[in-house]
Formats: sequence, structure tokens, C-alpha cells
Amino acid sequence: MKLAIIVLTCGREDLSKRTFESFVKFNGMCEFAPFEVKKYHADDASETRQNEGLARLHGFEPIASTKTRTGIQGMHELIIGRVTKRCQPTHIMILENDWESARPMPWRLIEYMMHKPDVYHLRLWHDYKHLGRATANDFKPWPHRGHRGRKDPRTVSGFVATNWQDDLDAPEPAEIGDIHYGNPPNICRAKELRWLHENTGSEKAMIQKSGQITARTLRVKKNVFWHIGDERTPGFRR
Repeated sequence: MKLAIIVLTCGREDLSKRTFESFVKFNGMCEFAPFEVKKYHADDASETRQNEGLARLHGFEPIASTKTRTGIQGMHELIIGRVTKRCQPTHIMILENDWESARPMPWRLIEYMMHKPDVYHLRLWHDYKHLGRATANDFKPWPHRGHRGRKDPRTVSGFVATNWQDDLDAPEPAEIGDIHYGNPPNICRAKELRWLHENTGSEKAMIQKSGQITARTLRVKKNVFWHIGDERTPGFRR
């Protein structure tokens, strides 16, 4: 098994600094992961090279840098393709530069997920993404049917999902359910992630497409990351 972690930056160097520093604070250089980990950095037309310097300082290898704004969806497609050619990972994690680490990466849970053929996607946050603003208003309802076309009750996170159930075999408290692909930060099997980004062009189309995936989703009960900052990612397309 091999995990590629890609930090995607776009300006907001103050938030990038918190993203990189907190990740290394809790995880070092990922030397204690029970599988191979590769760390990369991509930048979408930042006005300075400060983000690149922060990435190098914290052990993330540059993999892409654009001169004109590409947008978050286009950057995802670009970096997924490049990292696939670079190291052939089995799983990919995209971490944008407005997510701060709250605790170490749950390596044992990640390894557990990697060896479960019926799970393709591990969400690294629970019901809420903003520390101190954990209310249902953190999210807007997602206007489409549940996974595999079933009408399912909405969760407080705003996504349509089958009932979350405790995964009693997991090495730390975690839940498993049928849910559409969720925003980063998450760890996704590379095969499905590449497929989700083919001919979609927007986050909405990609998430709707994920309803065709029969494998399930695992999520932590205790956030690994919290979203920081109130500014929407530049180039974001719903």
C-alpha cells in the first residue's frame, strides 16, 4: 500500500503556514506510518513563492505550479494525474491550505481502511468542519438522492446518507455508511478518485457521480483536521 499526500495551495500564505506546521507537528515526516507515504505540493498561481518555500521546508516535494489560476477542480485533475505517474499510489489524500491538523494521522485506521475492499473512502472529519462553530449551519443541504439512489435521511453534515453505524472492528472509534464522496480532507482509493474526476468538471458533478460507487465510506468520530479561515478557496466551483 502507498499513500500520496498532496497539499494544494492558492495564496493565503498565513493559512498555508498553519496547515504545514500543524501537520508536521503531529506527524513529523510520516516516518512512523505502517506503509509508504509520499508528500507533494501543488500551487495554483499564488502571487508569491512563499507557499512553495513553506512546502519545501516541511518536506513536501513540488509537483505542480500554475502561472494562471486553474481553479480547484482543474488542479485536482492535474495533481491526481501527475502523482499517479510519479509514484503509482494505491490511495491519495488531497489537503487544501485551509485545514489545520488537530491530532496525528490515524495510521492504524488508515491501514485498516486500505485493506477493506468494501471501503474506498475515509473521511478525516466527523459531523462538523469548523472548530467552535459546530452547528448544522456549517453546511448547506445537498440536493440529490442518497447513495445508490435510495432516499435516505439527511445527516447534520448536510449530505444525504444511509444511517452511519459504528464499525466495531476498527482500531479507533469510526463509523461506516453509504454516502456520496465528501470534500477533502479525505483518503480515497486512487482508482475511484481518478474515475470520479473523469469528465465531471465540477464538485457537484463529481459527488453526484460517486453515487454509482458500490463501496462504502468510513469516517472518524474525532476530527483529524479542522477547517480554518472563512474565505472560500479561490477558484472554487460548486
